Amino acid sequence: MPNHFHGIIIIHDVVGATLVVAQNQQAITQPQPAGTRPAPTLGEIIGAFKSITTLAYIRGVDELGWPQF
Repeated sequence: MPNHFHGIIIIHDVVGATLVVAQNQQAITQPQPAGTRPAPTLGEIIGAFKSITTLAYIRGVDELGWPQF
């Protein structure tokens, strides 16, 4: 199947880590206080990845003339 890929997800358990968020091609760091929300599940991580990549592809279709799904 040409429409998939394989990857490895490594989840680190780090207390008080800094989250790096990519926004408009710039990295923004946001401190994350420990224990303010529960850790995301593997399903939530994969769902977020799929959402982000789908939106990026739709932008490529609209702005760069990529073929539609």
